[in-house]
Amino acid sequence: MTVAGVLALVFWIGYFSFLLYGLILERNIVEAVNQARPAEKPLSLFRIWGDPWRVHRLYRAFYPSGDLLRKYWKAFGASGLCFAACVASCYYAVK
Repeated sequence: MTVAGVLALVFWIGYFSFLLYGLILERNIVEAVNQARPAEKPLSLFRIWGDPWRVHRLYRAFYPSGDLLRKYWKAFGASGLCFAACVASCYYAVK
């Protein structure tokens, strides 16, 4: 296997690692919002319908100095960079 192939595999693992970390952070955000509003109906972790940014707005309202959203966006940004690097490494491995 070439160096580009090994890098593609490493970036692929990094992509999924950051993606899973972002999903764990999303779960923590939903749990924090549900704890902050105990009298209302709890938000579901599996939001399919409705406003997808509602949880983020509620988190910002309840925790203005909270850092979970910042970590969430950093994790998904890092996963996007790893995916782009994986695609580039695959291109150079095949070329």
